[in-house]
Amino acid sequence: MTAQEQPPLQRLRWKAAWRGFAKGELIRFRPGVNLVVGDQGTGKSTLLNAIRAKSDAVQPGDIRTTVEVISAGEHCSVWTTKTRPIKVMQFDFERDNPRVKSWSSAIAIDGNLNAAGNIMWSRARSHGEFVLKMLGELPAKAAEAKRTKTALLIVLDEPDTGLSGRSALKIANVFANTVAAGIITTKTRETSIVQIIAAVHNPWLIEAFRDRDVLSLEHRRWLRADDFLARWKYPRIEGRARF
Repeated sequence: MTAQEQPPLQRLRWKAAWRGFAKGELIRFRPGVNLVVGDQGTGKSTLLNAIRAKSDAVQPGDIRTTVEVISAGEHCSVWTTKTRPIKVMQFDFERDNPRVKSWSSAIAIDGNLNAAGNIMWSRARSHGEFVLKMLGELPAKAAEAKRTKTALLIVLDEPDTGLSGRSALKIANVFANTVAAGIITTKTRETSIVQIIAAVHNPWLIEAFRDRDVLSLEHRRWLRADDFLARWKYPRIEGRARF
């Protein structure tokens, strides 16, 4: 991989054991879309908190989240690209309501989804509609990053929370379009300066990337998306439900 083709975030190593991660454990990230998958308690949010801490993309006002983010960051080291500046956009959909909080970034981002002009719109729409509107801004942000020759790292914790299968597939399209909007041509290949790291659960969203690998924290390695889904084990329900 040439210097021009390096993703914004290349790898993260845990300096000490922390919430299920072993001391010295190394996690490598890839260009483009990185789906982080696994059951509850496997470390998805902990990993994303560590990335947020290292990028300074911490939302003020939520003391609990800030403490968790800072603590995770103290236990790890990260390696990033040195070929261009990195802009970070992040949102924790598990904890924060997109109706009342906007993107948090290590560098100021133009526009605020929660400006006065959007308040009435948000009240008249469902959670899913507002999430899709929020994520729908990403391709334009990627195009702007490309224009300014800035790498764009997008960190999303459970953007599929509370969404239908159809909406989850729309997120998959947004991810693909965002990476495509950041494509640049080097001497050897086409590559995108946009990297998305998203912790997700929705099987429709994961299945949409069936021809790609996903980072399974259950298995602590990259797996083909369809292979990961095939490994899911559903509990057998004995007897009949009583109402």
